[in-house]
This record gives sequence, structure tokens and C-alpha cells, in this order.
Amino acid sequence: MAQQGGKRPVRTKTQAKPVSGPGALSQRTDMVASDPNVYGDRKATQELMSAAPMAKARPVPAPAPITSLFSPTERPSEPITTGNPMGPGAGPEVLNLPARTFSATQTLSKLAQNDPTGQIEMILNDLNARGVV
Repeated sequence: MAQQGGKRPVRTKTQAKPVSGPGALSQRTDMVASDPNVYGDRKATQELMSAAPMAKARPVPAPAPITSLFSPTERPSEPITTGNPMGPGAGPEVLNLPARTFSATQTLSKLAQNDPTGQIEMILNDLNARGVV
């Protein structure tokens, strides 16, 4: 194997994986060169790239300007409650969110996990006893 910079052996793609020696003669074999352009491959790669037609870069559109919190609305005919399940305007179906339904039992169970007082668990047990949830 050839030495690169006198540091450690570097194998090329065609060489087999190196095997470490025993005991005190052992050396790490997982540190191989990560640069694919070893021993003059870069020049050949550049020649291949210059011979092939390359795709032209597409222009990137400029981002939309950020609207200030205190600027006038850009949608004067849209109710402020659009996207909300109550009030005028379209409901949450316009937001194209995945459908999620949670029962009161699921919600209270999740809340009870982080309640150090145990009050939410008491509420959940009470509702279960009454047959509400």
C-alpha cells in the first residue's frame, strides 16, 4: 500500500481491505481516504466534466417580503376567524391538515402524565366513574 503524507496507509478502490497485525503491531484499518480523487484522479475527472455538457443553474426567485405586524391587512375581505372551527369564514378544512381526533380520555391521560399534583388523574377517574368519557 502507498503512503500518503507519511501518516497512514491509504488504499485505492481496487485494493482489498487491509488487515491489521496482532497485538502491539495492530493498526487502525478504518481510517481510509475519504477523498475519491486520490493519485491524479482529479485531473481525469475535470477533463470528463469539461467534455460533458453541464446543466445550467436555474435562477432562484427572491423570497416574499416579510409583512410587519402593524401593517394593514393584505386580505381585507377574509374574516379573521378563517381556519378556526368557529366564527365566520372557512373552517379548519382549508388548512389541509391531517385529520386528528382525540378523545377526552386520551387528552386527559396525556396531561395526567405531567401533572405532579395528581388532580388531572382524579378528574379522569371521576369522569370514568360517571361514564362521561
